[in-house]
Amino acid sequence: MEEDLSTVKKIKNNDSISIISSSTTTTSNERYNQKMIEEYTFWPGYYWTNAVTATPSLTSKKDASCVCLHEWKEIVHGLCFGLLTTNIKLKLFLFALVIVATVLSIVFTVSTIENYLDMKTATRMTIRQKRDLRYPNITLCPKNPDAFNITMIKEDIYTHLPDLNETDAFNLVTFAIAGSGFDNMDPIVKRWDARYIEKLTTWFQQWQSERSMTEFLTFIHEDAGYKCNELFIQCYYAGDTIPCCDIFRFSYVMLRGRCLKLREFYQEDPALTGTLTIFMRNVTSQLIERGGAQVKEIEKKAKSNK
Repeated sequence: MEEDLSTVKKIKNNDSISIISSSTTTTSNERYNQKMIEEYTFWPGYYWTNAVTATPSLTSKKDASCVCLHEWKEIVHGLCFGLLTTNIKLKLFLFALVIVATVLSIVFTVSTIENYLDMKTATRMTIRQKRDLRYPNITLCPKNPDAFNITMIKEDIYTHLPDLNETDAFNLVTFAIAGSGFDNMDPIVKRWDARYIEKLTTWFQQWQSERSMTEFLTFIHEDAGYKCNELFIQCYYAGDTIPCCDIFRFSYVMLRGRCLKLREFYQEDPALTGTLTIFMRNVTSQLIERGGAQVKEIEKKAKSNK
């Protein structure tokens, strides 16, 4: 390689890097621009780095072909490659490919915008089978909240109010039940006047005695209340007998009173095989029906969250 150092320019600056530019001519008459970088240090003199870059200088079509064969050999798309190539067929193919890609981009863009403006949604549903399925929440309530042992309650009343007659004792129990916020006690309550309600209030305070309200209501609804086996006759699951009181528990429902609610019970057998069958009896209504059987029970169902 023959070097032609026609112009050499030195720039010396304490805060920058000095550059020496030179022009180099090779034996194949191809011209390149060569740059050598020198670094000025704190010590006197120059420190020359080994950073030499060569940039081809295009002066003819032959040089352009050289660039295509060497510099652009890894590129298979793009306008630059299409403009620089001398192959007409390849140039037409590349331009056709660019046009098709542009048209497809416009079509998909317009389609996406239209779907967004139309607010179209797609819902994907996946069905997964489980080995068991929880039954819905079943709650069984007596129609009237007076399903309890009236004999046990009357004995407790006469312990604190021995001179009270039977009619007033029944009304006092009704007063306590209606005061708890339970429904269906209107047939008895609507017969009372203000003066009689004042008497019932006085008797109620004497009956409650030193017990707290929680202890008093617990005695009426739980200690003297109906038991689980008084409501259920038999329970079956998949043809097998199961204990009803093991799958139901007591729970209080607004306006209805003390009810029985199904625990977490799961169906493990398919279709009708996994059916839960419950046989019940009518509990007594000590106040509304005067000891007779209640007409019906209230059944409530709710979906399970699991």
